[in-house]
Amino acid sequence: MVLLAAYCSLRFGELAGLRRRDIDVLHRTVRVERQAIELAGGRIAFTKPKAESMRTVAIPSPLMSALEAHVAAYVGPEPSALVFTSANGLPMQRTQFVHTWRRACRLAGVEPIHFHDLRGSGATWAAQTGATVAELMQRLGHRTPTVAMRYQHATLERDQAIAERLGDLMQLESETRSNVLPLDGR
Repeated sequence: MVLLAAYCSLRFGELAGLRRRDIDVLHRTVRVERQAIELAGGRIAFTKPKAESMRTVAIPSPLMSALEAHVAAYVGPEPSALVFTSANGLPMQRTQFVHTWRRACRLAGVEPIHFHDLRGSGATWAAQTGATVAELMQRLGHRTPTVAMRYQHATLERDQAIAERLGDLMQLESETRSNVLPLDGR
């Protein structure tokens, strides 16, 4: 679930609403067609996400192997079986999951972050691969570039890579200038 949240930029509700039939192993994709929302009293309702959020998202190959293993071990055989459930096999509740998430962060030795922050990490990584704004909008289920850009974050590593590329350009420009004689011979 964490890997899909990060590398496919799926929302918690989208992950909680995934069914076996939403995963296409052959094409390495996941269809986001519904979400699970927690209502007052802890009841879970399954609804369609906003029209712009319904989408098919490609899954990285290494993640597909982990997802297949999870489905084989923990998901019922029926097409409507939920991919992720609570420890007792019920639909996931955000209010319960947050405790598990915080404990997992603590055990991993990382500062507690919001689960939704994984979506921003995924958006940033996708952008760093060279994805266009339109591609990011589709992947994240956004309808405006402004919202898609809100999920991206600058990183020191990328800034270093940018500086290296700028340095390469400077070096090329310097070499070009030193190999060209001025027209007046000076």
